[in-house]
Amino acid sequence: MKISTAKVIAERIESGDLLAFGYVHSGFEPLFKSLNEFACSRDVDVFIHCVLRYTSEYLFPLDRIAPHFGGRFLITQIAPEQAGLLTGGNVDILPLPLSQVQRYLKESLRKRRVWLFSEISPPDGRGLCNTGYSALFPLSLYPECICVGLVNDKMPPTFGDTSLRAETFQYFVEMPSGLPFYPEPALTDAMMRAGQNAAHLIDEGATIQTGMGEVPYAVLRALSGRKNLRFQSGILPEEVMALIEEGCFTGKACCNVTNARSGRFYDWLKLNPAVEIRSLDYTHDVNLMSQQHGFTSINSAICVDLFGQVVLETLGSRQISGIGGALDYARASGNGNGKSIIAMTSTYGEENRTKIVPLLNSGEIVSLTRHDVNYVVTEFGVAELRHRSRQERARNLISVAHPKHREDLMRRAREIRLI
Repeated sequence: MKISTAKVIAERIESGDLLAFGYVHSGFEPLFKSLNEFACSRDVDVFIHCVLRYTSEYLFPLDRIAPHFGGRFLITQIAPEQAGLLTGGNVDILPLPLSQVQRYLKESLRKRRVWLFSEISPPDGRGLCNTGYSALFPLSLYPECICVGLVNDKMPPTFGDTSLRAETFQYFVEMPSGLPFYPEPALTDAMMRAGQNAAHLIDEGATIQTGMGEVPYAVLRALSGRKNLRFQSGILPEEVMALIEEGCFTGKACCNVTNARSGRFYDWLKLNPAVEIRSLDYTHDVNLMSQQHGFTSINSAICVDLFGQVVLETLGSRQISGIGGALDYARASGNGNGKSIIAMTSTYGEENRTKIVPLLNSGEIVSLTRHDVNYVVTEFGVAELRHRSRQERARNLISVAHPKHREDLMRRAREIRLI
């Protein structure tokens, strides 16, 4: 393995190139500083799957990097803490479900050179590197791109689409040692009750997917004691480790990236045959997931209106996140014999504002249409939307809103002639 430098790579980047990254954290900052120093005038695009919500120590410092970087950042999902950068500068959201990442990169290859930057373990005795806690890109994509291995000697090797021969990479760059961690979720009583309500909807033998957020984590905790479940998701939270150890899941738990909150989790993940880290073209394949028995997607939301339209990405017209895999999983649930569930608390903020609203505000993006969701769950119960009329949907949603908001929601529903 011949270690290169960011300067060498930057000098070989050409105007118009696309630099593709998967999941980034604070350990990437030195690389971007070096690229900026030597390639700041290049007209390049930087594509990033997701800026995940690691702890402040490990959060990718986009706010420090972007203002001094000559290229443009295109991100499918951004951490809310950095959403203020989406104000007309060189950071923008690429509204792309994760199932479409492979197609996007393939189509980009027809027009420009694509560099893949992959965080990897050092080569082992067989000359194999490993992408560890995530599978950034489909294996078929590497031979078509210029590949840079970002060597992290702490990376735990895993099973799945994670093993790559060292000769796959044209360049190697050393990364600062260390692995990123997520914050511990602060679960309230309302979140736990919502999680318990959603868990009651999960049938025996179902394959489940959970998104990020406290309520989906609460759903997983409520599954303790269950048996014969399967897990396939974009992200694998630490709660799944406990459920696997308890024997709740059968088969291999499958994900694209893990959600580690402790060193114990990374130790557990290392070459664990109970876990497969698969690339996005597998974990987010709608047709494949819809064929799995009882595929059940569980995601949270910013708000839901009385028609059943779901907002995941915006507050008003202000973008604070991205679609991620939520649309892929909801569609997979609807195409098969599964369930698409939105699980959330009924209110938010110190003023306890309602998340169930009469109508969406101007500028809010509909992430999931009223056709994509079967159930909306809060701490007050389950609103069934599947095969329900407009009036039934509205009444069911009002019934799981916070009691102090129900009268106003009913009044507004009558005003707009929904009830």
